Amino acid sequence: MIGDNKLRLDFGTTASVVINLILGKPPEWLALIPKGEPVLQSQIFAPQLEAAAKRVRDIARDGSGIVRLEFTDGKLKVSARGDDQEISSTIDTLNTQGEPGRTALDPEIPSRLPQRQAGDHRLLQIYRYGPVVFEYQKSPRVLIMPMAVQWGDETPPAEKAEPQAETTDETSDAEPDESESSVEEETTEQETGEEEPVTE
Repeated sequence: MIGDNKLRLDFGTTASVVINLILGKPPEWLALIPKGEPVLQSQIFAPQLEAAAKRVRDIARDGSGIVRLEFTDGKLKVSARGDDQEISSTIDTLNTQGEPGRTALDPEIPSRLPQRQAGDHRLLQIYRYGPVVFEYQKSPRVLIMPMAVQWGDETPPAEKAEPQAETTDETSDAEPDESESSVEEETTEQETGEEEPVTE
């Protein structure tokens, strides 16, 4: 530490880096780490996942910017929807437990994950409430918050219908309205023809 607002990192005798610290409270990143068992975990060849995401990326950009991942029957369907079109790519998974399962990510995410050798695979884990986890066997875990998406088999919540007044044909029991009674009084006076006395 240098003073109250600087941090210096020394890399042996070759280089030193001085960083200006930002005042504020750091984010509670520990709360983002999922706890418990995932609802789905799958092993996927990294190059296949990246290639499938690239195939659908342009359509995703034209639409809502979402790539959908759906696991079923030992396969992963990667799809995206645009304004008037939909595209998908299906790849085989090495091992999937907990299927069927699904999630949605930003289309740029698969290509930005740490690069490894061509034959390596990624372990993808989906939690019910929390981030999607990508990791290699000997690499740090990458946690990505999924995107909210409306799936085709999900029905949106029904809108509450406004209550409508019930109408009945029976009007004999209804009390007359004040405006109607005043009109009746005026017409009665006109029918009698009696004039009010005028004082001289």
